[in-house]
Amino acid sequence: MNGTDDPIRPAAGDPDGTGNGAGDQDGGTAFAPQEAASILGDATAAARRRFEQNPPLLHLIRAVVVLVAFGALWFSVRNQHPYKGPSPLAIVICYVAVAVAIATTAGAMRKANAGITRKDKTAQKIAAVVIGTAWIAAYVFNGALEAYGASHAIVYGIYPATAPLMIVGLVAAAWSGAREEWRTFAATLAVAIVAMLSAYGGPRDSWLFMGIGVAAVMAGAAVVTVWQQRSAVVTRRA
Repeated sequence: MNGTDDPIRPAAGDPDGTGNGAGDQDGGTAFAPQEAASILGDATAAARRRFEQNPPLLHLIRAVVVLVAFGALWFSVRNQHPYKGPSPLAIVICYVAVAVAIATTAGAMRKANAGITRKDKTAQKIAAVVIGTAWIAAYVFNGALEAYGASHAIVYGIYPATAPLMIVGLVAAAWSGAREEWRTFAATLAVAIVAMLSAYGGPRDSWLFMGIGVAAVMAGAAVVTVWQQRSAVVTRRA
């Protein structure tokens, strides 16, 4: 009864004789508990960084910034006949609001990026270059429109109000979708859609529609983030 055909002897890789041993039938090996814990820990850390990069409060700050910036631009052009474009004061207010948004976003990114891998850092730099190039390209193209005689309603109205965020939103949506960052994908795609539809508001009201629409997207993103955070806490407790 000690031959290879002994029915009592368990198969190699199946020490308990149940057929459910650590060995894999395809020649692979199962994860050890330490490996599984490490993978789970890495996934949890990655999820936490995504929440820290875009916390609910930051989304709400962005919503306020958008309302202030686009609201100031709309207020300066609402009664213009013929249309000339936003006033210098409105443009200054817009730039100050954008600077606040950039500063708060940079602070959140620094906190969230502590301890990330070199690969992730490289990916973030690539994303910054691509999105920044898209943003610059949108305004360079607007310069070409002005140089070749496009009206003020286009050059200082519909195009700058909608096109930059539509272009950048689509680029950001493609990037985040490729990385399976679905919350960012949904938000950036929604911004692009809002920009596309706001163009129909004309040179004056497109500023207003953009302010309301993008702020609504940011507020919605804050709500979704809070819901996901609470769901994650309940899951961990379970």
